[in-house]
Amino acid sequence: MTTLPMPTGHTLSPEEATLLMKQAVEQVQDTLSIPADTAQHLLMHCRWNVDFLIQCYMVDCEKLLFASGLQVQGAQHPPSPGMHCPVCMNQLCPAESPPTLCCMHYCCKPCWSEYLTTCIEQNTVLKCTCPISECCAQPTAAFIRSILSSEEVVAKYEKAVLRSYVECCSNLTWCTNPQGCDQILCKDGLGYGEACSKCSWVSCFSCSFPEAHYPASCNHMSQWVDDDGYYEGMTSEAQSKHLAKLISKHCPNCQAQIEKNEGCLHMTCAKCNHGFCWHCLKPWRPTHKDYYNCSAMVSKAARQEKRFQDYNERCTFHHQAREFAVSLRNRVSSISEMPEIRTLTFVLDTCKVLEQARKVLAYSCVYSYYSQDTERVDIMEEQIESLELHTNTLQILLEETLLQCQDLASSLQLLKAEHFSTGLELSHRIQERLFAVLWHSTQDFCVGLQVLTDPGQSKVKISNVPAEAPDFIGPKPAVLPDSPDADEEEDEDEECEPQWQEDYDDDDDLDEDNFLFDDESDNLDHDSYYDDDDVYD
Repeated sequence: MTTLPMPTGHTLSPEEATLLMKQAVEQVQDTLSIPADTAQHLLMHCRWNVDFLIQCYMVDCEKLLFASGLQVQGAQHPPSPGMHCPVCMNQLCPAESPPTLCCMHYCCKPCWSEYLTTCIEQNTVLKCTCPISECCAQPTAAFIRSILSSEEVVAKYEKAVLRSYVECCSNLTWCTNPQGCDQILCKDGLGYGEACSKCSWVSCFSCSFPEAHYPASCNHMSQWVDDDGYYEGMTSEAQSKHLAKLISKHCPNCQAQIEKNEGCLHMTCAKCNHGFCWHCLKPWRPTHKDYYNCSAMVSKAARQEKRFQDYNERCTFHHQAREFAVSLRNRVSSISEMPEIRTLTFVLDTCKVLEQARKVLAYSCVYSYYSQDTERVDIMEEQIESLELHTNTLQILLEETLLQCQDLASSLQLLKAEHFSTGLELSHRIQERLFAVLWHSTQDFCVGLQVLTDPGQSKVKISNVPAEAPDFIGPKPAVLPDSPDADEEEDEDEECEPQWQEDYDDDDDLDEDNFLFDDESDNLDHDSYYDDDDVYD
């Protein structure tokens, strides 16, 4: 059986990401001949951008050290024996030297430990400074480890450092599976959504939305959330706002949200006292007379409200329809009597394709709602309509073949060769439409999905180019993925090394030949599949 290629990204464990982080530290340490602790602190200050760090250190190392808190102006003299801690006012032990930074401000070790522990718990430890007021000196990782005695607190600090490294690398992101996953995704290719190889959850590299959302852009999703549109995994508060959105409208005068459960069409806003018609949203006075049957032409505001509700309902439907594929896949996976391997593989792969299609259809509603280019939206709507047709047909096929018996295991045994061939044909055509939808969305957002004939031919590149650089360094560099041409020139046997800054050519982003746009696939006849005599192989 030829299974469909699902977009799965390269996944790193926290240990592997920590190793990459240490390699960056070693590179800076060897290049600049500085201690590893200093190299790590400067890297964190420069958002783990090795090239910028080395460049700024070579140009003006003193300025960089001052900016990172490793040097300060007017450092005081070391404390003399018998002094009191300026925080707790307890006398310092004469036999021990109090912990100090480059500023030489001293505090007793218990005060330092309490201060650093609080910073770690509040997630501010990476930017914490000397506890003495208005002092800019910053503790290094070695200093923090020498103060903390609790292994649990030290582990939290190590996680904070690793989290900052992942957040600063443009092609790394934590898996956002709401069920919990400790894996780190590495962006491979042109897509801005990658599937975790451990839990199969697809995360977005460009924003904090819970999952990948193509063809809708990150700006689209941000606006959709602000407008209280439906999305998978929304909080209880967001769900309440979403439900209120379905039964409410905005006052056409002050935009206050108003709910209506019963009564006539004459509404008066409690906020601005504006009277208007609930149906057409036009002012009630002086001409509106229809209390229960509005005959006036609907206003622009009313049409916009209706348009949002239509797209919102479509988006909600596809998100909820996706649960069918998820539920069926879980039920098949939990069957005690294992069916034939080809049957099991067929059903599981088909459910994955169906789940992916429903998600794309849901976020296509968001894309279409906010897109203003009518010509381009029309092209997308044609592809989305075709995708929806194939998706609904595939779901009907699974419902008719697998849910005909109460016992799912018995239904699996009754699958015939024509069911396999029909399901495979539908799955391939759905995949074609998915590529087509993504192709057209790239014209707006410069993102895409790299289609590989052999996944083994693509080497994963770990790019540690940060999202942005500190203000004193200068403008941030463009952070973009590799072009396909660059991958072809690499030696397959060459060891993959971190890339800090790479050239990028927009013209090489996507190869139109990778996406299939056959007109015949748009003319899918559901009944014709059941007459197909092809044998599933």
